[in-house]
Amino acid sequence: MLPSPPQTPQPPPAAAFRFSDTLCVATIGDCHLTDSTIQPLHFPKLQKLALKRVGISESSLHTMIAGCPALQCLLIYRSFGFGRLRINSINLRGICVKAYSYGRGLKFGELIIENAPFLGSLILSDRLHVSLIYAPKLEALGFLSSTCSSVLAFDSAVIQVVVAFLLAFLPAFPCADEEHTISTSD
Repeated sequence: MLPSPPQTPQPPPAAAFRFSDTLCVATIGDCHLTDSTIQPLHFPKLQKLALKRVGISESSLHTMIAGCPALQCLLIYRSFGFGRLRINSINLRGICVKAYSYGRGLKFGELIIENAPFLGSLILSDRLHVSLIYAPKLEALGFLSSTCSSVLAFDSAVIQVVVAFLLAFLPAFPCADEEHTISTSD
């Protein structure tokens, strides 16, 4: 089954980023972030950012990430409007990417890690051209692949990295007040 084309998402309401100076975790989804929306934003305390099905230009994406000096975890899920992402972040610990691929539009095809001294894990689910320039602490590079039956195939090391990465986002959910242990051993 082919993914459906991105519909023209609406920009978020003006009040959506009212607390950008104090946010520690943010999930932005199903919207279009214009250059004029992103340009004035600064997220000095943001540690975890998830962009889900967001339309955003390459320059706005770079501006947004540059405006997050405390960023530790970045998730980009089926977002579109950019072809390349350059990472220059001294605090980033993990990146997880599921690119959007539909039709002949601009496709996210290149990830460049220029300067990420503390990046420990990089999880990719699509064929991206990845350039690692400086990521000395990178310990886990995982690729999630879909089989013809749309079942994800993982090896146990990748599962552990994905689980650790996803658990880093649990504090964003107020109902998740228990600590859970997930084991991949048989």
